[in-house]
Amino acid sequence: MEIDYWRRRWREGRIGFHQPDVHRHLVRYLAEHARGMSREILVPLCGKSLDLIWLRDQGHRVTGVEFAPEACAAFLAENDLSAPEVVEGPFRIWRFPGLTLLNGDFFQFERDDFDLVWDRASLIALPPETRPHYAEHIVDRLLPGGKILLVTVDYGSEEMEGPPFRVPDEEVQSLFSGFEVELLLEESQDSHGAERFGISWLKQRVHRITV
Repeated sequence: MEIDYWRRRWREGRIGFHQPDVHRHLVRYLAEHARGMSREILVPLCGKSLDLIWLRDQGHRVTGVEFAPEACAAFLAENDLSAPEVVEGPFRIWRFPGLTLLNGDFFQFERDDFDLVWDRASLIALPPETRPHYAEHIVDRLLPGGKILLVTVDYGSEEMEGPPFRVPDEEVQSLFSGFEVELLLEESQDSHGAERFGISWLKQRVHRITV
C-alpha cells in the first residue's frame, strides 16, 4: 500500500479507521504490562489517535510515528498542542512532556529502547509483502523482554482485498516465530462491523508478543 494512497485518504477525510475514543483493548490490557511503572511506549503509524494522549496521561513516555503530515497536523490541532517543530534527519519532530510525535517514514526510525509497542491498526494497514519487514522492525525497537500488544482482524479470504487487511492467527505466529506469542482475545464483531465492509463475518484478535 503506497504512501500516496494513505495521504490521499487523509486529505479527503476518508479516515474511517480512526477511532474517536481510546481503544478499549488498550485500556483493558495495558495494566498487565505497566505494573504501575512509567514505560517507554511506541505507537507506530499512529495517525491522530487519542491513545497517545491517554497513554501519556497514565504517566508513560509515549512516542508516536506517523508518515502523513496531515495526520500530525490534525493531532496537534485537535489536542491544542503547540511546540517548536524540529527537523532531525528524516523526521519532523514535536516534543511535549511525556509525548513525542514524529512525522516521517517509520522504517527509518531507529530508537531501540522501548518497553512496549502498541499496534492497533498498523499491521492490518500493510499488504502481505511488507509485513515481515514491519514485524522485524518493531521487534528491533524493543528492549529484551519488551512486549507488543497487537490487534488484528480476520475475515473470509475471498470477501475483501483490504485495507484493513486480514491477518490470520497463523500469520501472526509466522511473523513473530521465535518469540512468545499469546492470543489474549478473539471476538466476533457485530453484524454492523461486518456490513460496514460488505463482508459476512469479521473477527478481531488481540495478541501479546514477548521478545
